[in-house]
Amino acid sequence: MVKELEDNQKRRRTRTQRDSLDLALGDLTSFYRDVLALQLGSRVAIANADAEDTLERVARAEHPGGHAPPHRGDRGLRRGTGPQCAAAAGGGGHDDGAASGLSPLTT
Repeated sequence: MVKELEDNQKRRRTRTQRDSLDLALGDLTSFYRDVLALQLGSRVAIANADAEDTLERVARAEHPGGHAPPHRGDRGLRRGTGPQCAAAAGGGGHDDGAASGLSPLTT
């Protein structure tokens, strides 16, 4: 009986740890998805609108592929001003993010 209670408690503790890790990884994934969307000038909705200043700062500091971002002068990095990767690849531009594999997330 005690062994069964200990096992149940251990399973609950493991489940709680996994759930916490899953939430943290989901938050990181959505954050960096938004950073990439800003870098590429995608028109998909930003999932983390409450952190838009931070997203734009990170998007300016890093560039996809690990290279320095292109110089943008004083304009900064804004949605819709970056290169249209889908158009360059023959996809006709971004409309809902489908060409880039990004889903249109909303908050």
